[in-house]
Amino acid sequence: MAEKADAIEQLQEYAALTEAEATALVDAVIAAAEEEAIDQIASDALIPASVADARVVRVARICAHIGRLLSPTEIAVILRVPPTTARSTTRRLRALYRSEIEGWIRQLVDHPASSFSYASSTLPE
Repeated sequence: MAEKADAIEQLQEYAALTEAEATALVDAVIAAAEEEAIDQIASDALIPASVADARVVRVARICAHIGRLLSPTEIAVILRVPPTTARSTTRRLRALYRSEIEGWIRQLVDHPASSFSYASSTLPE
């Protein structure tokens, strides 16, 4: 079974994150997964009806925990999906979580150095 260090290493290698960035993102993924599991069991909220909707909800939770919008590259690595699926997830996220997206994008603009350390070609579309 993979461990947290393996996930951090994957994000460093495939999403070009620093160790600190990758660690923070893995922590956000873990927190979002825990929240999702508890909601699945005990919440009255609707459960996503499709895999695509479930991806969007999962990514929105991760973004909320890390406090910024994830790049399509990060989404592809985290969800282990092709880049086209990651971009589609980003588009759906933008459509469904408009007010949250504004705050996450504002975080990127206000703190670009602390939010991203890699090439602008992987910034959200």
